[in-house]
Amino acid sequence: MNYKCIALVGLIMTTTTARAQSIGFGYSSNKSFLVDCTWTHDKSIYQLGLAVQQSDAVGKKVDSRLPNYGLSATGTGNSYASLDFGVGFKPTNSVKVVFIGSAGQREYFTNYADGRFNGGGYHIVDNTKFVAGGGISVYIDLSRKWGAELGFNSLHGALATIQYLF
Repeated sequence: MNYKCIALVGLIMTTTTARAQSIGFGYSSNKSFLVDCTWTHDKSIYQLGLAVQQSDAVGKKVDSRLPNYGLSATGTGNSYASLDFGVGFKPTNSVKVVFIGSAGQREYFTNYADGRFNGGGYHIVDNTKFVAGGGISVYIDLSRKWGAELGFNSLHGALATIQYLF
């Protein structure tokens, strides 16, 4: 997904007027890995992040089933990747509140059994849809170099990250 490349470029970018910056890594209740970059200017907070959900897709992704491929469906599932954009404020010196909007892509797939593929089968993406969500996060500075984020997003579910401040 091209979202990964766009998010990586965005996470590397920094602003010259930012007073504090952080990078965070976390996990959510929807089995998503999270990475985000946050920067502060005066009492305003800006965030750019990426979330990628763990997938239960089996083996190799194929575009179409060939006649000699296994025909036994073993299950269906879905997974998403999203870019997250946030804006917030600092009610105190060590607490930040950020409102986050998320937009991305969800893939719906079917798994098929076939011993010729790694993982015991393959999967075909049946449908792809645009997804969007939103939420709120609270950041707490634990020390001069470390912080934590707790929040909820309608796409990711409950989430937690650990932040490195620089």
